[in-house]
Amino acid sequence: MLAGTPNGPTIRSAHGEDGVAVLASGSRWCIADGLAKVRGLPPGAEVDIAWSRYSRDGKTFKDDAWPLTAHADANGRVEESVGGRFSLNTNNQLRLRVLNPREDVAAAVVEKVSTAKISMFGR
Repeated sequence: MLAGTPNGPTIRSAHGEDGVAVLASGSRWCIADGLAKVRGLPPGAEVDIAWSRYSRDGKTFKDDAWPLTAHADANGRVEESVGGRFSLNTNNQLRLRVLNPREDVAAAVVEKVSTAKISMFGR
């Protein structure tokens, strides 16, 4: 587990080796930017990329905030930066997810999801 400043974020493994979750130590506004890279799609195929809130233990999905629909390039790849401002508290966590709404077309393979910046402010 990586700990931030006393008012900053804590980042911990969420649902796999490469997954991370953002946790707040109290009621905070969280400004986050992340990068998602996806491959293995047919050219033009759609995937949605969204910051999602889950219960603190990561087992219960709460909501997706402003999903971004991206289209695969000629090589079947998507590379998108997704940002936003989110309300966090001690009862939830934030994850950057790639959603594949059309699994009948092709299963998306997440190449990399990385968090570029996280800032938190008291609310």
